Amino acid sequence: MLQIIGHRGARRQAVENSLEALRAALDGGADGVELDVQLSSDGEPIVFHDDDLQRLTAVPGLVQRWPWRELRRLDQRDGELQRQPIAHLDQVLEWWRGGPAWLNVELKVAADLPRKAIERLVQVVARRLVALPAERLVVSSFNGRALAELAQLQPQWRLGALVEPAAAGERPGDFWPLAEQPAQASGPFAQVHPHHGLLTAERRQAFAQRGWPVWAWTVNGPQAWEEVAPMVAAGQLHAVITDDPKGLRQFCDLHAMELGAPAAPTSWHPLRC
Repeated sequence: MLQIIGHRGARRQAVENSLEALRAALDGGADGVELDVQLSSDGEPIVFHDDDLQRLTAVPGLVQRWPWRELRRLDQRDGELQRQPIAHLDQVLEWWRGGPAWLNVELKVAADLPRKAIERLVQVVARRLVALPAERLVVSSFNGRALAELAQLQPQWRLGALVEPAAAGERPGDFWPLAEQPAQASGPFAQVHPHHGLLTAERRQAFAQRGWPVWAWTVNGPQAWEEVAPMVAAGQLHAVITDDPKGLRQFCDLHAMELGAPAAPTSWHPLRC
């Protein structure tokens, strides 16, 4: 069964990572939401993607150099969408309350973040999440050290290793060797979150052999949904992280009658939504 996860909420309907975007994702039929968490200068966990404030607030400066008391006063702006305040992780958890929806918390770790700062981020987030039921909670990161630190604190949690495409001549992400070398496949995580462009048949088989659920990002629009549908039907893709959870839900509903029906190679392949 495919799980639909709203990437930073429903960022086409409300400013990404805002409480309004998270609500819109579930209202639109998502099975869960993905959000980004990093620390302010005074150690508060805030829900914000970029290292820099400029893109969404028009204010220059690194998030980690601003205290929460000042960040909470800033408006986030994205095109014609209604302005939204920056959310604190506590506000999100109060809203979520361990309900039936998936909550995917991504630990945002800047490339130059020192080890002590990574440990601090992990500890602060873990303290917030520890009282929540773990059945629908996933913590993910591109940073292997962050996941390893979290696994030491909460070994029973479901951790997701994020993998991204590489620049020319580089390896595609911190965790890619784990899919290629079985001897290293016992890392502190339960599932893998690759960019959907990395999901070749060989790599999907490698993930399946290791028993890793696969959550692909960021899969947007009917063409991309059609491309990943055979992976879902084959049991090789378990969740789709999308900017448009409402659109994907409508796409699934539109083709519900085709479930299990034979399909020509160029036609829609049924998604089990």
